[in-house]
Amino acid sequence: MNSYKEQELLIVGCGKMGLSHLVLFTPYLGKENLIVVEKKFLMRCVLFLLGYKTLSSLPKNTEKFSNLNGVLIATPTNSHYKIADWAISNKLNIFVEKPLTLDINQSRDLMLKAKKANVYDQVGFVMRFVPAFADLKSIIISEKLGRVKNYIASMRGNVITPNTSSASWQTNRDQGGGCLNEFGPHLLDLCRFLFNDINAIKNVKTGKIYSGNADDWVACSLEHNNGPIGKLDLNWCDESLRKSVVKFTIEFDEATLYVDSSGISLLDKNTEMNLNDIIQSVSEREYNVDFYLRGEEFSLQAEAFMHNSNYNIKAKKSHTIKSTANFLDGLAVDELINNIESNKK
Repeated sequence: MNSYKEQELLIVGCGKMGLSHLVLFTPYLGKENLIVVEKKFLMRCVLFLLGYKTLSSLPKNTEKFSNLNGVLIATPTNSHYKIADWAISNKLNIFVEKPLTLDINQSRDLMLKAKKANVYDQVGFVMRFVPAFADLKSIIISEKLGRVKNYIASMRGNVITPNTSSASWQTNRDQGGGCLNEFGPHLLDLCRFLFNDINAIKNVKTGKIYSGNADDWVACSLEHNNGPIGKLDLNWCDESLRKSVVKFTIEFDEATLYVDSSGISLLDKNTEMNLNDIIQSVSEREYNVDFYLRGEEFSLQAEAFMHNSNYNIKAKKSHTIKSTANFLDGLAVDELINNIESNKK
């Protein structure tokens, strides 16, 4: 794998996701081309000893970073707007972890400013890049199984437990916490990506289990503008799970499928349909990535950002370019979250 010395990337925030992105982007761009903005002194010391350039805060201007091409924002959601606005004003390409912001007016403002400045913008809806979901998208488009009639979509995990601190940002909606802000963006975006735009949200129910100022579970129905009706199930206090799981049960005209990150299976028992043949005939994805970490979907997402923002990385997978989510998608998901919040019971 080659490194490209002429282009730098600024990574803002080095918590769990920021550190993950840092490790992922290093083989592609090289340590010498990555600059980390991190408030914690100890973390900066560790990164400096590992060979990375570090800053304690955003630079007032980017003149001394003549090769800076993009900014990756992996800070708490309530800081996204300020950092993204700074990046746009400096004409830098932007990758923002989900959700885009906690305020739809701020999300709309960023979307409009990025468009006007003609910078590339991407939101970290990584589930779009999971191969099984990419295959499902191809099946839906092909109509090999007919049209989608309805579906059940769930994302469950064991994130918040009785031992979670009440002072944690995860249990505070105003700081970007809560199941709806953490699990919701992934699943809502995936439903939009697979089944097209959502024009109505109904039957919203929410509840707390361990959190004080945020919901731990959310259920609602989604009505899509092209016909399908879905049921959404979010819960991040499911003690039966070791890690978070996203899964779908989808009823087509001619078959019913079960899909999760591990693959696609046919639920109809009395059928001679060959699902593998259908998948192979419509699939556009490739499994190979140049660097693997946490799952190929994270590498595909990173390659898409580098390819689309001219980091001399060629994304070989045709579905990768089609799967990227921009600020318009981020705004749409933020509006859906706002809708759910406004209609919860």
